[in-house]
Amino acid sequence: MGRPPARAQHAEPDRGRARPARRQSLDIGCGTGDNSIYLAKHGWQVTGVDFVAKAVDKARAKAAADKAAVTFHQADVTQLRTRASGRISA
Repeated sequence: MGRPPARAQHAEPDRGRARPARRQSLDIGCGTGDNSIYLAKHGWQVTGVDFVAKAVDKARAKAAADKAAVTFHQADVTQLRTRASGRISA
């Protein structure tokens, strides 16, 4: 009772490994940005996209007030393109 599973007893920590790259999220249909802001405040690099300009404006205001680094775009998600850099452009 109270013993960890066998494989957990023998697990070795990841010593000497490089940390994974910063996690990225594309929030399609981000609305007013609640999920985008949450992820950004937890270390994610987030891009939010929504078709409704009012929603994007509100998302930007909320992110600024919360000091969350999120990039928001007002765009039609059916028309997004990926640049050679891997970035999304609207």
